[in-house]
Formats: sequence, C-alpha cells, structure tokens
Amino acid sequence: IWSFNTFITPIFPNNLKINFTYKTSNSSQKNLTFTSDAFGNTGNPNSTYETKVLTRPSFFVSGDIIPKLAKPDSSATQAKEISESFENNFVKFPFPSWTLNLTGVEKFDLFTGFASSMTIESGYNSEYKKTLTLDGRSPEIISNQSLSSGFSPLIGVNINFKPISEGNLTAAIKINKGDNYNLEPSNGRITNTATSDFSINASYAKTGFKIPLFGLSLENNFTVSFSYTVTKNEPLIYTYNSSTGIWEQVAQTGATTTTTINPSIQYNLSRSVVLQLFYKYNKIEPTGGTLGITTRTSNEAGLNIKLQIQ
Repeated sequence: IWSFNTFITPIFPNNLKINFTYKTSNSSQKNLTFTSDAFGNTGNPNSTYETKVLTRPSFFVSGDIIPKLAKPDSSATQAKEISESFENNFVKFPFPSWTLNLTGVEKFDLFTGFASSMTIESGYNSEYKKTLTLDGRSPEIISNQSLSSGFSPLIGVNINFKPISEGNLTAAIKINKGDNYNLEPSNGRITNTATSDFSINASYAKTGFKIPLFGLSLENNFTVSFSYTVTKNEPLIYTYNSSTGIWEQVAQTGATTTTTINPSIQYNLSRSVVLQLFYKYNKIEPTGGTLGITTRTSNEAGLNIKLQIQ
C-alpha cells in the first residue's frame, strides 16, 4: 500500500485548507489444494487458485455509462471487450481524494448578525478496484471491476450561533452524493448504486443555571437536540444480452428512501442525576419501480434516568 498526503492553503491562508490523499494498493492471495496418498505424501498441488487485487484513485464519473459499454459479438471475447471498455471509458486519470475546509465565513456581512463561527466543508473520494484470478489451468482473467466515487460531503455548513438566552445553539447541514459501479465481465453484468443523503443536526445547550429544590441550589444543564436525515439508495442492474447486442435493465430491486427524525431532551440535575427524553421515527419506503419491498415505519420513545452515587 502506498499513500501520500499533502495540503495547501491558497487564497485565504488563514481560512482555507485543502488536503489531498493519494492511495494505491496491490495485494494477492494464493490457495493450493493437495491430496495425500496412503502414506501421507502430498506431492504437487492438484489445484491452484490465485487472486490479485489492484486499487488506485480515479476521477468522478457523470452521466449514463451504459451506452459506452462494449457490445461484443462473440462470447469468446465478451469478458475482455466489456472489461476494456469499462476501464478505458470510465476509469479516468488517477486523481487524489481531497477535503476542503473554509473557516471564518461568519465575517461576511450576511452572517455577522447571528453567527459567532461558521465553516463550509466539502470532500471527494474515489477508488478503482480490479480483481484478477488465476486457476493454474486457464489464462489470468479479470473477474471483477468496481469504481466508487462520491462527495462526502458535497457541501457541509457548520454554524455556532451567537448566545441565545445565555445558551449555545449549533447547527450542521450536509449533503452527500455517491456512485458505486460493480462490473462482472464474464457474466456481462453491471450494478450501479447511486446514494445520496441530506441531514440537519441542531443542538441548544444551556449550562450552569440554578433552580432551588428542597432547599438546595443545584447547578443544572439543559440540552435539546434534533436530527433529520433522508437517505436514498438506488441500485440499477444491467445485463448484456448477446443475442440482441443490448444492455438490458433488470427489474429494479432494493431502491429505498429512508427518513429518520430524532429529537431528544437531556436535563442534568446536578452531576449525579441525568434525565433524557427521546423519540425516534424511522420510515423506509420503496422508490421507483422497486419490487419486493413494502413501506416500513417504526416509532421509538423513552425516558433514560442515570443516577451516579459517590
């Protein structure tokens, strides 16, 4: 495995930081099978199976890739032609993964009125993986190729608000997007799984206020949290029909949208007593033409009480 990291601080030296990571790997695994005789002698292996895995970064892929895949006429060259078309058309020049972080955004006039600190972040990562197999009898073949790329996040905003009623309010908004392609050249099958999610997290905390109770003045902490997330998972499967020379889409399965809402209230009655009231809503529903999935909804609520005796 070889990895390289660096970062630059252009334009705004004290506010913008970009970090690059370039990673490659080359691994192999060899399995030998022996059969012993009546005297326990094994001799030469009667079967060999070796797997090699190569990984490196790639650039992101956009648009519909199916029309660019090879459409072989001969079954004898099908795997080779499909594999080469995938690597030549979609596995672009190696490009490092990166993260970007911009601080000091609160200094802009648009945000100075309500934000004490504000950052914007973005990140991209990709990996191309090629798996080769050799059984000792046939030439080495490419059994699997996969390409994953995504922005995590595509954009993220983190805000610390100015004090509200002597309490601190923070919020974070993030959007992630990704694509994962998995190709089986010998089977003429490719799976594209597109993922995306949108999340909002907010928290308001007030500490150190006192409430007289049973003649005692105890220091209390109060925190209200809220999270909202929508995640989409959309797999598409295509198989190559050699008789028609067309890549055909298989009936969609597993495409879902998951929505999660999770508010909670935590109250610290001194350092020894902690009360937490929470609720969690989760809904999973099929999207598009998905078959075999029904809408599922769950609701959870509860009260946690933590006592610490010293």
